[in-house]
Amino acid sequence: YVDESDVTIRNSNIMSGTGPGLNVYQGAAVVEGSTISGMGSGQYNPTTTSTVNYRGYGVYGSNHTALDLRNNLISYNDERGVFLIGTNRIMLAGNNFVSNLDAVYLHGIQLLPGSGENQASGNRVNAIRIHDHIHVDEAIVYSNLPYVIDYLRVEAGRTLTIPAGQIFKPFNGNLTGLPRINILGTLVVQGTADEPVIFTSVYDDSIGGETYRTPTLPSPGDWTGFYFAPTSSGNALEHVEIRYAGAVYDLPHPDPAITTLANFPFTLSSVYVDESDVTIRNSNIMSGTGPGLNVYQGAAVIEGSTIADMNAGQHQPTTTSTFRYYGHGIYGSNFTALDLRNNFISHNNDRGVFLFGTKDIMLADNNFVSNFDAVRMQGVQLLPGSGNNQASGNRFNAILLYDHVHTNKTLVYSNLPYVVEYLRVEAGQTLTIPAGQVFKPASGNLTNLPRINILGAIAVQGTAEQPVVFTSIHDDTAGGNTYGPATQPAPGDWTGIYFAPTSSGSILEHMEVRYAGAKYDLPHNDPAVTNGSTTQFTASSIYVDESDITVHHNVISAGAGSGINVYGGRADVVGSIISSMQTAAITIAPSTYNYTGFGIFSVNANINLVGNEITKNVFGIYVRTPTTTYIRSNSIIGNSNYGLAANASQPIDARENWWGSDSGPRPHGTGDRVNNVAGCFADCNIRVYNWLGQDTFVRQSLGDSGPAVVYQAKAGDPVNTANGNYYYSYTDLLIQTRSFPLGFARTYNSLLPQEGPLGWGWTHSWHSYLTENLDSSVMVVFGDGHGEKWFSDGAAFVGAPGVYGQLVKNGDGSYDLTQKNQTRYHFDNNLRLAYVEDKNNNRTTLAYDPQGRLTNVTEPAGRALTLSYASPISPTLISQVADHSGRAVSFTYDSAANLVKVTDVIGQELTITYDANHRLLTQTDANNHTFNTNVYDERGRVVEQFDADGNRWTFNYDVINNITVVTDPLGRSTTYDYDNELRLTAEIDALNKKMRYTYDANGNRIEVVDKRGYASSMSYDLRGNMLVMTDTLGYVSTHSYD
Repeated sequence: YVDESDVTIRNSNIMSGTGPGLNVYQGAAVVEGSTISGMGSGQYNPTTTSTVNYRGYGVYGSNHTALDLRNNLISYNDERGVFLIGTNRIMLAGNNFVSNLDAVYLHGIQLLPGSGENQASGNRVNAIRIHDHIHVDEAIVYSNLPYVIDYLRVEAGRTLTIPAGQIFKPFNGNLTGLPRINILGTLVVQGTADEPVIFTSVYDDSIGGETYRTPTLPSPGDWTGFYFAPTSSGNALEHVEIRYAGAVYDLPHPDPAITTLANFPFTLSSVYVDESDVTIRNSNIMSGTGPGLNVYQGAAVIEGSTIADMNAGQHQPTTTSTFRYYGHGIYGSNFTALDLRNNFISHNNDRGVFLFGTKDIMLADNNFVSNFDAVRMQGVQLLPGSGNNQASGNRFNAILLYDHVHTNKTLVYSNLPYVVEYLRVEAGQTLTIPAGQVFKPASGNLTNLPRINILGAIAVQGTAEQPVVFTSIHDDTAGGNTYGPATQPAPGDWTGIYFAPTSSGSILEHMEVRYAGAKYDLPHNDPAVTNGSTTQFTASSIYVDESDITVHHNVISAGAGSGINVYGGRADVVGSIISSMQTAAITIAPSTYNYTGFGIFSVNANINLVGNEITKNVFGIYVRTPTTTYIRSNSIIGNSNYGLAANASQPIDARENWWGSDSGPRPHGTGDRVNNVAGCFADCNIRVYNWLGQDTFVRQSLGDSGPAVVYQAKAGDPVNTANGNYYYSYTDLLIQTRSFPLGFARTYNSLLPQEGPLGWGWTHSWHSYLTENLDSSVMVVFGDGHGEKWFSDGAAFVGAPGVYGQLVKNGDGSYDLTQKNQTRYHFDNNLRLAYVEDKNNNRTTLAYDPQGRLTNVTEPAGRALTLSYASPISPTLISQVADHSGRAVSFTYDSAANLVKVTDVIGQELTITYDANHRLLTQTDANNHTFNTNVYDERGRVVEQFDADGNRWTFNYDVINNITVVTDPLGRSTTYDYDNELRLTAEIDALNKKMRYTYDANGNRIEVVDKRGYASSMSYDLRGNMLVMTDTLGYVSTHSYD
């Protein structure tokens, strides 16, 4: 017993005593090279009623004692080999602690520099147990023996520094509800890549050897973890490993990470940052219970670290209550600030990162692997600079987003998709979404709410190269494999986007919406439902509810119900694709409701649709009681029921749209059907004239030599009964040559009164040219006004049905068209006819002036026609055509550029009159005989015609059924039936005798049934050449071609 004195003991033995072998009180002792062994516990009975126990410590020191213990064997003592409480720092070097209860226990003491190289074996705890309150700035001295922490508290304003390589094994459980490591001041851990600082379970023999007496296995939750109190700041942990933490301990407040958010102030976490801050770099937090890092109203920077294998845990504060903690890698709540970069967050039972009500987070270059989910953010956004994160093997390889946007905000781009659990933009606020962002809203609805609920506005800033995509979590084509194993998306996987009545000003640029249409509730009945007027739910990809949106260059596809459903609001949709919307069946027992697959559905709304592709839906567009509807320059094709249907009294402007065929929409042509549910067709409530391609279709039936015209019947002077076109042709000059005649013939077509070189509606035999269309097709227009269309398949041009020959585009931009009879038309790179060549290479050449006007036509022998342009009305109008001999024909025009007088080569005059639409009304010859008078309807079709004697023809058109009834001057009526390509299928005369005609897919007439019922048939090769003809008697003729 050294009592306020000092002693030096060297090379000695203290053995087999009772109580401590050496007991130093406020003194000093140096013990070196000695053995202290076999100390036993004892008792003293100072009175008959009291007993005092003495512990069998090897060395016991207290009350500012100074100890220097070196190279000693301290063994087989009943209690600790060394137990120091309240002493000065101790020198502990080169000692061997064998089979004591514990090797060393330091209470409020630290080692002196120079300590180390101690050994311990066979003790219950082969380590240095410490229980310490740090009241001054202090640096722990490295010990080769692990430190087993009973309790470590760094007081406010103080700093504890830990050296590289040190191993800590905090004791299991908590200390009367307190965490084992309690930082009120600052903790600085100075590990290195080669010598990390390790905090692990006392049962973890893989680190620091066997620390606890018997071989044991560590488990998550073996110890409490770190607690950084609100007074703590400036904590820096470098190259630290934290393992098997997460035992429960008390908090001064409820922990938001607990499942039930009631007043239960305890936590399970490896690191808990409580209104304080910590920086952790190049570290590992592994195999704990509860969150690896739990930050409450604090701040954390985590960089270059691994957080892995966090496990769910539970706490039972009473016998009747159990509370679950989720095994998140990182959990942050209540205005926490987090900066997470270059971390590996993996194999956690729950989310890799779960943030609830924190400040915006920096999330960059992290890798999330095989967690339950990668990231979930509730009320949180990423900070600028976030991105380049990776995720694989998680249930959701994405960022789960649950957010109410209460201020104007710009969402930061994430290369990981956002899986939207719920997104609500409050009234008056705008959420801006950057280019390239992928969203995958969670399946179904959120308690009957849409997943994306816009009460304010969204500004989607996608680009053509980087569209913003909203799609199914099962859609692996956008944002990679987001949801578990490979899956297939389906219409109705998520709810779609809802724009509430308070919403206004949303602009959606280059956005894609796929596989939406799950049911959610509405504040009113949805007219798009098939049955029932009390259905307060919808299935739509985008629902505009008494609000307004602008949609530019979107793709809305593969949804259930409506692509865009506009109720009492306004939608401007431009340059977008609305495709493949499917009918949705919604069962709310005992009823089932059907939502038809509408591309656009509109009720009491303003819709403006310009330049869109609306395709492969059940209904392309459905309009009910519109306010205003403007549908222009759209491609409305491939919709299975109707391209456009309406139940409305107001007119719907649907002109200049493409319906999938040059012949126009059904019932007018073969394109998508146009109808009005109330029975009103295009002539009244749905206006479709002129549709895109109509001029092309009309051109195919102009003149008298086109492939369509040959199978169309003429009547009167003549009028094409298929379309009502009045066709007139007259040859003003004609010179025979060894090749094609050198002539000049005028042709008029009433159905397409375009302005040409001879005024409105007129063309001539050499006015042939070519037009290139945006779809890479080409139209060749011939001198009689008819046109022939060619389609490009990328390698060559293919003629429309009935169009044969070969069209080739040359390298200089010119074209050559070779017909079946080997006539070749060459069009220069200005797309004008440059020459015509017969099969013997005789060439007729056309010449143009710098203004592009045809000036000369020269036949193979050199004779020519010369065209002059001296009209005072326009320099583009031909005033005279003269041949080589001096014969000339002149042309005169009125102020509207109508051809009103033709003076022939002998000076005789033909006069012509027109209506206000440039339709030819009358022609009067030099003898003042009006030999032709026409009356037209509003579409330019002849409905009445009179000859020079006043004899009357009438023409009646049923455009719905493609039937024309012609009545001749004798009152006899002939009925002409046409298919939707305007090919004559039947002709019924005044005696009800009927001729019938059938065609193949190339437009060739393959059967004729005469008025007696006898049939003749024909077959053709791929170039339209007849191969076999079988007449009504069964005789067969065959044809072959070189």
